[in-house]
Amino acid sequence: MGFGIETYFQARFVGRKHELRDLKEAWNKMQRLFGIFGIRSVGTSRLAKEFLASVSDQYDELVYVNLQETSDLAAMYIYIRAQLAVSMESNSNDVKSWERMLVCAISTRKLQYVFFFDNGEYFLDKETETCDHLQNLFIALLKVDNIKVVLTSTTKFQLASMWRINHVCELPPLKPTESSELLRAEAPGVDYGEYLDPIVELSEGLPLLILMITSELRGDGGILTPKDMAQLLAEYRLKVLSREFFPVEDRVADVYRLFINRLSPVLQRRFSELDYIPGLFTAEEARSLLAMVKDQVLIPKLKGIFSRFGPFKRHFITYDPASRRFNIQGVLRDCLKTYFALRHSPEIRKRFCQTFTEVMTSISRRFTSHEYASALADFAFEQPNLQKLLLEIQFTTQDTYMFFIRMATESTEFIEKYLAGNSEDFYSQCHRAADRYGTEMDKAVVDLAVGSLYTNVKANLKEGYNKYSAALRILKGSGKSLQLATAHQRIGYNLMLQDQNEDAITHLQKSLAISLVSGKPFELIALRALNIMGSAHTKLGRFE
Repeated sequence: MGFGIETYFQARFVGRKHELRDLKEAWNKMQRLFGIFGIRSVGTSRLAKEFLASVSDQYDELVYVNLQETSDLAAMYIYIRAQLAVSMESNSNDVKSWERMLVCAISTRKLQYVFFFDNGEYFLDKETETCDHLQNLFIALLKVDNIKVVLTSTTKFQLASMWRINHVCELPPLKPTESSELLRAEAPGVDYGEYLDPIVELSEGLPLLILMITSELRGDGGILTPKDMAQLLAEYRLKVLSREFFPVEDRVADVYRLFINRLSPVLQRRFSELDYIPGLFTAEEARSLLAMVKDQVLIPKLKGIFSRFGPFKRHFITYDPASRRFNIQGVLRDCLKTYFALRHSPEIRKRFCQTFTEVMTSISRRFTSHEYASALADFAFEQPNLQKLLLEIQFTTQDTYMFFIRMATESTEFIEKYLAGNSEDFYSQCHRAADRYGTEMDKAVVDLAVGSLYTNVKANLKEGYNKYSAALRILKGSGKSLQLATAHQRIGYNLMLQDQNEDAITHLQKSLAISLVSGKPFELIALRALNIMGSAHTKLGRFE
């Protein structure tokens, strides 16, 4: 069978039953071009080899070409010629003549051939330099009845003119049960206990990561326990799976860094910009962050693709149809942060703040309406993004200041209830930013928010009252406003909690005097003032 490929492999082959079944069915239906695509080291080459081993009695000669190891077209043809014992002229500039001589030589032989092109991205990612020539070779080979072609690649590739004989296999990561099976098979003496599931999750279903993990667990007589491994993966995944004594081709960081390196500078920049979003994101959020027009956006179709930039073709972006949200594949995100992190990116920071200020205010507005449930559901996904948004205050500029003041104005209750851990520092930074970029009214808004935080979260009623009073002193000079009505209402609530009910009622009456004649935007403040006033009168024994 020519030079052949190994049918024995060191690591156990697990899972892939459906993909292997579909490949065999396509083979039996006389399909002749088989494309197996997936992220780097997800197991495309291994699946192809298992598939070809399973149908080895149905072909005579296998021509295996590892495109990672052939530097250019000339080297590729020389390698093929050596396997087939075909005499070809060595004119390195005449690719067409090589193609013709190769096809002519095979077409006269009464044998069934399979050409297996492994790691196709090394030619396909070079665009016209090698991609077109490889495509032309496939077309020429498939015109010969006794030839079938198998291609593995991280870059998706199809021949439009031969779609009828083309079978495409999109290879996802291993399922959790399959990852568990491989972990146990490769480290049979290890008792994972409660740490099996965390290790499975951090391996992301990628066989390379799983094999590196089991190698570490077996090494040095099992000095690393599953508990140690789970902690190390959570904090130093790239480092622990890329140690210098591993072969270069097995070091996780090197494998995926080189994978990203092959992308165009435009794609690298786009993915680095997307990585600025720490959690899941929607198509609209990606569009806004990348400042892309509608036809260049993430389109949630099938599993999700970039319509123009094509990361799904490189299996870079994951998509959850249930939530309709995207994410950067985990180990690739690690590499982006380590090797491709953006430096000094005020424009990206501004777009991030603008994008997620809209998200924050939308959620906080719905939080106090009949859309409460959907707001909480969105927050479950957006929490890491909104926590980062609050931390961005430390980089405030004149361009981003307005976003933070808007959050302090419109999202106070939501922040203090769901993001309280970041809120005190956020408001402190807002106050300092107001000194540089804002107005006295901005300071009043921040003081109102901080007063609410001290009153409702920290139960420091005295400090809450002081902050409210500082805001009120500024707001009194600006005439009737929603902020002034809010200040009186909140001071009234604070004083009621301190059992200063008469003073509380005085402030609540002032809040009502503004709110009841000021229209719909004041209705919520009026309702709250009436409710608190009722409580204050009750505490004074005025039950009527």
